Amino acid sequence: MKTLFGLLTAAAFVTVMFFITGQAAMADKAVSPGDTVKAFARAMEANDVNKVKEIVPELGELLGDDKLKAIIKQASDEIKAEGGIKSITTDKEEIKGDTAKVTSTLENGKGEKETEEFELEKVDGKWVIGLGLEEKPPVESPPGE
Repeated sequence: MKTLFGLLTAAAFVTVMFFITGQAAMADKAVSPGDTVKAFARAMEANDVNKVKEIVPELGELLGDDKLKAIIKQASDEIKAEGGIKSITTDKEEIKGDTAKVTSTLENGKGEKETEEFELEKVDGKWVIGLGLEEKPPVESPPGE
């Protein structure tokens, strides 16, 4: 009986350690710019408006909730009509401080591939996809124009 209890205790310890280290590894992985892009694509496919807004905060600010919901629903329907997302690969990931560029290829269920480049920035410790909407000073026309 003592041996059985010892084995169960050891198994429980190994399970807990595996869970803790697995969660830590997943947490590290989840913070990469490439994984943020993958999460964005999966959120679009799943029609997860809140997740999309979390990953691309400028979208909600730019479009408002109703328009954003309609656009994400349409995108989700189109993704599903193409057989869903079969795979998403991170082809290139360049990180420079709090900014990153990610080139990802998405393959749909029909085997069609599309490659896109995303620009991300780290905000409050999380990678978010930017739309490049930051305000820029107006360009002044030269005198006489």
